[in-house]
Amino acid sequence: GLPRLSSDTAAVTVRVRAGVLESRFAMGRVWLDADGDGTLGERERPLAHALLWLSHGQTVRTDSLGRFTSPDPEV
Repeated sequence: GLPRLSSDTAAVTVRVRAGVLESRFAMGRVWLDADGDGTLGERERPLAHALLWLSHGQTVRTDSLGRFTSPDPEV
């Protein structure tokens, strides 16, 4: 299965796929998964302006739609 990361306030499943890009970056969207199905449903809302701590110590904040991008993350 996929690796599952968690803390006392959040849990996330990360899928990494090989691509054609030579540079590395992480991007995604954060929301409260109220029904626990791993997909953003119509009744679930993105977490705007959430502060994320990445595994290599960098922090990134989501935008008003819960989206984030982190350039050159350590993989």
